[in-house]
Amino acid sequence: MRRVVLLIYMAVMTSGVMAQTVVFSDDFESYALNDELATLGYVFIKKADYPGTISTSVQSNNGNHYAACVASENGQTLMQLRKEVDVTAGKQYKLSIKTTSPFKRHLRVYQSDGITLLNQGEDFTPTEEQKTQWIDHEMTFTAGAGMNTVYVGVFHNWSGTLLVDEIKVEEVAFTELSDYYISSSEGDDANDGTIDAPFQSLERISQAPLKPGNTVNFKCGDRFDGHFVVNGSGTLENPITITSYGEGNKPIITGEVGSAAGGDYQEAILVENHDNLIFDGLEINNERTVNRTGVDETDAYGIYVLNTGAEIMRNFVFRNMTFQNVYAPKPILQGEGEDAFNGLEVAAVRFYTAKNTVAGQEKNIQDVLMEDCYFTDLQRLGVHMKHAGGTDGIGDEIINRNMNLVFRNNEFHYTGGTCILPTKTYNCLIEDNLFNHPGSDVDPRMPNRGSSVWTWRCYNTVIQRNRCISTRGYLDSHGIHIDHENHNTFVQYNYMEDCEGGFVEILGGNVNAVYRFNVSVNDGWRDNPNWKNSNHTIWINQNAPSGTHYCDYSYIYNNTVVIDQPYATAIDVNAKNTHIFNNIFYSSNGSGIGTKQMVMNNNGTELFMANNLFFGGVAQNFMSLDAAPVTGDPLFTTEEDEASDKYQVKSNSPAINAGVAKLGPPIPGAGEGIFKDIPEYPTVDFYGNPIDFNNETPNIGACNVKETISDIGDYAHLPKLNISPNPSTGLVFINGIEKESCARVFDLRGRKVLEQNVIKQMNVGHIDSGLYVLLLDGYQPMKLMIK
Repeated sequence: MRRVVLLIYMAVMTSGVMAQTVVFSDDFESYALNDELATLGYVFIKKADYPGTISTSVQSNNGNHYAACVASENGQTLMQLRKEVDVTAGKQYKLSIKTTSPFKRHLRVYQSDGITLLNQGEDFTPTEEQKTQWIDHEMTFTAGAGMNTVYVGVFHNWSGTLLVDEIKVEEVAFTELSDYYISSSEGDDANDGTIDAPFQSLERISQAPLKPGNTVNFKCGDRFDGHFVVNGSGTLENPITITSYGEGNKPIITGEVGSAAGGDYQEAILVENHDNLIFDGLEINNERTVNRTGVDETDAYGIYVLNTGAEIMRNFVFRNMTFQNVYAPKPILQGEGEDAFNGLEVAAVRFYTAKNTVAGQEKNIQDVLMEDCYFTDLQRLGVHMKHAGGTDGIGDEIINRNMNLVFRNNEFHYTGGTCILPTKTYNCLIEDNLFNHPGSDVDPRMPNRGSSVWTWRCYNTVIQRNRCISTRGYLDSHGIHIDHENHNTFVQYNYMEDCEGGFVEILGGNVNAVYRFNVSVNDGWRDNPNWKNSNHTIWINQNAPSGTHYCDYSYIYNNTVVIDQPYATAIDVNAKNTHIFNNIFYSSNGSGIGTKQMVMNNNGTELFMANNLFFGGVAQNFMSLDAAPVTGDPLFTTEEDEASDKYQVKSNSPAINAGVAKLGPPIPGAGEGIFKDIPEYPTVDFYGNPIDFNNETPNIGACNVKETISDIGDYAHLPKLNISPNPSTGLVFINGIEKESCARVFDLRGRKVLEQNVIKQMNVGHIDSGLYVLLLDGYQPMKLMIK
C-alpha cells in the first residue's frame, strides 16, 4: 500500500499541475554536537509555571544529528521548538518534520508575531511501539496577506525527551483553474482537475489553492470518503462555490475512512480561517465508528467552520444541502450526567470561533445564510454556532459573538437533540423551518433530549413562523426554549404540537424573553415520577451557570394554548417583572393547565397578568392572579386542512376585542440588516390578520380576526354595486359604491389577503384565482370568485 501511495504522489509531481520548491530545510548535520539551538536561530518556549528546566541542543545517534529537547522534571511543559522562515504572501506551503517522543505532539505555524496561530496539524499520540520510532508529520498552510515570515515548529504537551529532525518547508505551486472537478468513480489524482480529466480524492482537491470566483464541482452519484480541507477564500463579489455537476443523486462527502486509514476524521469538510464560500447541492455524512488519534471520541461534524485566526470571517451560504448520518464513535446517553451531555457537540454543521485574547485581533464569524437544506438522522445537533468569548478587557458583547446568522426554509427530521443551537450569537434569525422530532431516540446513540431551538447567552434572536412537531426528551424538550442569560429573544408566530416538555421554557438570567402569537397544541405531557413538575405550560426559573440569576422582563402574550388530551401540566415562575396577558388557555377532555403544580414568585416586582381567556380545567390559583380574566369557550374554528390554520375564533367568540392594548419590547435592529423585513412590534397575528396595539383593542389569543367568514352564504350583490374581476390582470374592479368604504378580502381560512379604502370606484389590486370573502363597510359580506 505504501508503494502505491508513493507512485501516485510521484505522478502528481510530474504532471505539471503541482510543483514544489524548498524554501527552508534543516537536518542538523552541519552543526557540531552539543550546539545550543538558540545560537542556531531556533526559538524555544515552555509553560511559564513549569518547575524544571529544558535543555535544547544538537545530539547524535549512529552518526545522525538531530535537535533534542530534554525536560528535567516530570509535568506539563507545553514546549515548542520553532524556526522563523521566509514566505511569500498568498503562497501555499507544506511543512514536514520528523519527531520521536513517547508523548502527544503536533505541528504548528504562527504568524510573524509569534503569537497568532496560522495553522495547526493533527495531534499525534504514539502507541507503545511508536514511542521510540521516528514519525513523519506533514501539514499545509497558506501565507496570508502582508505575510513575509512565519514561525514553523513542533508543539509538545508533556515533559520527557522530544527529538526533532529533517525540518522542511516547501512552496507548493499549482496550475490554477477557474473550475475544479472531482469524481471518485472516473477521476485520477494525476489528472489536471478539469471536467474531462477530474481529480479523484478529497486529499487532492484539498491541495488546490482556491481563489475568488473558483468553483469546486463534485460528480453527482459519487461518494467521497476522507477529509476535504477548503484551501482558500473568495470575496463578497466573487465567492468560492462548492457544488456538484452531472446528473443523479447529490454527491456524498464523508469523513469516514476506517481503521486502515488511521480512523475516521472529525469532520468531512473543514473550513479554517477562510471565508466567502457557497455550499450548494451536496450531501454530507460523517458516521464515525473508528476514532482517530488526536480527535475526541465524542466529536463528529459534517462541515466545521472554524475561526482560529486574527480576522473576522464573513459570508457563508448553505443552500440545497442534505446532512445526515453524523455520529461520534462514543455515544453520550442519559445516565452519564449533565456535564457529559453538554460536552456532546456532534453537529451536522458547526461554526466555532476561538477565544479572543489579543487586542486589535478580535474575531468572529459573520453573515451566514442557510436555506432550503435538509437534516435527518443526526446524533445530537443540526446546526451549532459557538464563540469562546474573550479574556477580560478584550472585545465586547458584539465581537465576542458570531453575528448576523439566518436560517430559513430548512427541514429537520429526527435529530437526537436540538435542531438549531445558537451559543453566544448577536443578531440571529430563525424562520419558516420545520422541526420534526428533535430529541429523538430512534437510534440508540442519540441522547434523547432537545428542543427545536435552544439559545444560550445570545443577543437579539428572532425565532418565527416555524413548525415544531413532537419534540422529545427527558429534560428541556419544549417546542422552543430560551436557555440561560440571553437578551432580546423573540419567539413569535410558531406552531408547536406534541412537544414532550411543554410550551414556554425560559431559564435563568434572561432579559426581554418574549413568546407571542404562537399556537401550542398538546404540549407538555412528560410524566417523570421523580420530578413532579417535569412538564410545563409556562416555566421561568432562576437557575444559571453563575448561580441564582432571575429572569427580568419576560413577556408571554397573545398565544393560543390548547390541551385536549387527559394530562395535567405545571406552571412555575420564579422571576422578576413577568407579563402574561391576552393568552387563551384552553383545557378540555380531562386535561389540566397548571393543575399539577402552580408557583408564581415575582421576587418583589409586579406581576402584570390580565385579559387572559380561560376555558376548562385551568388551575384556579392561576386564574385568580388575572386582573381582568375572561372565561368561556373561545369558539375555535377547527375544520381547516392544515393544523397550523386551526384555532381561529368565530365572530361571537368572547376573545374578540377582549384583550389589553399593551406592547412588549421592540425588536432591536428591526427594519435593518437581517431583520429588514421585520417590524419593531407585531403588525399581524399568527394567521396574517392585521393587528394594531396603538389604535384598536386586540383580541385575546393568536387570532385577531374580527368578522365571521366561515358561515357566510351566497349573497346577492346589492343594487348599484358591481364587482368585476379582470381575468387577464387579476385585478378586482369595484364600482357603484355610494360612500367611502374599506374593502377587505379574506381567503376561506380567514387570512386577509387585501385591504384598501375605496371611494365610488377603484382597482383593488391583484388577487390569485380562487374563492374569497369580500367585506365592504356598510354592505353585507359576499363571496368573490376569481378565475
